[in-house]
Amino acid sequence: MITSSNGCDSVLHLHLDIPKSSSVRLVSRACGSLTINGELYTSSGTYQQVLSNTAGCDSILILDLSIHKSYFDSVYLTDCDSVVYLGQTYKTSGQYPLNHQSTNGCDSTINVFINIPNSKATVYKHATCDSATINGTTYTQSGIYTQTLSSANGCDSSLQIELNIFTKTAGQITWTACDSAEINGISYLQSGNYMQLLKNTNLCDSTLDISLNLSKSSTEALKLKSCDSVRVNGQLYSQSGIYTQVLKNSAQCDSILTIDFTRQQSSSADLSYKSCDSIEVNRQVYKQSGNYKQTLVNVNNCDSIINLQIEITKAVQKICLSNNAILLKSTVSFTPKAESILKS
Repeated sequence: MITSSNGCDSVLHLHLDIPKSSSVRLVSRACGSLTINGELYTSSGTYQQVLSNTAGCDSILILDLSIHKSYFDSVYLTDCDSVVYLGQTYKTSGQYPLNHQSTNGCDSTINVFINIPNSKATVYKHATCDSATINGTTYTQSGIYTQTLSSANGCDSSLQIELNIFTKTAGQITWTACDSAEINGISYLQSGNYMQLLKNTNLCDSTLDISLNLSKSSTEALKLKSCDSVRVNGQLYSQSGIYTQVLKNSAQCDSILTIDFTRQQSSSADLSYKSCDSIEVNRQVYKQSGNYKQTLVNVNNCDSIINLQIEITKAVQKICLSNNAILLKSTVSFTPKAESILKS
């Protein structure tokens, strides 16, 4: 009962609705971890969450959690030919991941490592020189061979060997050259017998015996003096100078010929002579006037051309014993006293 503002009684009837708090139990199973209402759980156990229900009152959530771990493991198995594991047959060595569910319903991963020794025939191809030793057995001839081996785990292994065995080779050559020779990258400067150790086409040792004959190149000098021009080994030289010819000597090697050539000139001269009766020039006697040519040898042993202009004046043999005579086409008067000979 409530008294109003004017002092009178006032009756207030209240109808109240009071919500109840609530609680809920949750049983859950998970693998690895579980998140509920933003909370992460990684271990099994009983947990409690205080929440608000729709009426705004507390709501208790009881969690009964079973969290199981995933299972990881590795298995190593070795056997001959094949391996059987969890119903799977393996015939090849390798790593195999195996996924299955464990008894708690969670994923389980097993890495299976399989090692299967090769018990089948293996082909081995091999090439070598002279001989080959394989697994303690020595072979000296080419062919196909089979070895049966035992591995550490007791499995038989068959090895088929295809073998090529090459032999050493030997060769001999006779080599002729000038001054030097290069054979297989090796230089030689003297004649003689040499041996080289090489590799043949099969990459086996190959011996090469070399009989080497080296001839020397030669040099010669030639001094020449000649008139006008000279020809040496078919080459014509018309001017003085030093020339070089590259020839082949008797060994077919280079022969260097140095030619020192001096060209000596011919000479000429013009001479005039006057004489009575005759004249002798350079042991040649001329009795008549005229132009003559002499070819002599000068101090250089070259031709010397002399052009001669000779004038011969004849003498009067006799004069008659008279008063007149014709002398050089002219009439001359004189008184002769004796027989005379006149010369112009």
